[in-house]
Amino acid sequence: HRVTVLNISRLNLTGTIPSQLGNLSSLQSLNLSFNRLSGSIPSAIFTMYTLKYVSFRENQLSGAFPSFIFNKSSLQHLDFSQNTLSGEIPANICSNLPFLEYISLSKNMFHGGIPSALSKCTYLQILSLSFNDFSGAIPKDIGNLTKLMELYLGRNRLQGEIPREFGSLAELELMSLRESNLQGGIPQELGNLAKLEMLQLFQNNLTGEIPREFSNLAKLEMMSLSENNLQGVIINFLQFYSSSACFCNLYSFACSLIML
Repeated sequence: HRVTVLNISRLNLTGTIPSQLGNLSSLQSLNLSFNRLSGSIPSAIFTMYTLKYVSFRENQLSGAFPSFIFNKSSLQHLDFSQNTLSGEIPANICSNLPFLEYISLSKNMFHGGIPSALSKCTYLQILSLSFNDFSGAIPKDIGNLTKLMELYLGRNRLQGEIPREFGSLAELELMSLRESNLQGGIPQELGNLAKLEMLQLFQNNLTGEIPREFSNLAKLEMMSLSENNLQGVIINFLQFYSSSACFCNLYSFACSLIML
């Protein structure tokens, strides 16, 4: 019998990841999440050409982003979140991962810029890079990820404005750009996100008014804009939601919308 799925998560395992796992030549899914594994990620694991799902979430793994993962064009799900991985994300991250649908690197110690080449992962549905030390501007090319449903870039040291191109993310349901030093106004193009349910922009340096185009966000359930430098009359925004129960903190300029 050939092993195709190996799930040994939540077993409080310690030590390093054994390179012998690479001998499982038919493995499609490998889940080692929620343990206490340490050390680096062994290259032998990614010699399996059948591997589609990898989760090392919430361990104590360290070292750089594994470059040898680029041999795995079959990968669809990659979760390295909540470890102590460091260094930069390779600029060509998506060149050899064309079918990637899910990538989470959140709560690590990655730094450098967010690669614009992420836009080449055209099947991407979930992109989570929050709680790291990324810097620089948000790549406009991320707006080309037309299948993207969830985007988490918050708690980094980003600069510049929210790209207007994000208004093209027609499938987007959740977007968090919280606590990221972003400046400028809130793009009116975000009002095109008809499926958006949650928007987190709090603790930035955003200015101007809430775009009137937000009246088009019929599915919006929660929005937090607190601790920015926004201005204007908030009631003019809330009147668009005549069918909603709105609970607002006017002091911090945050509003949570519960659609009725």
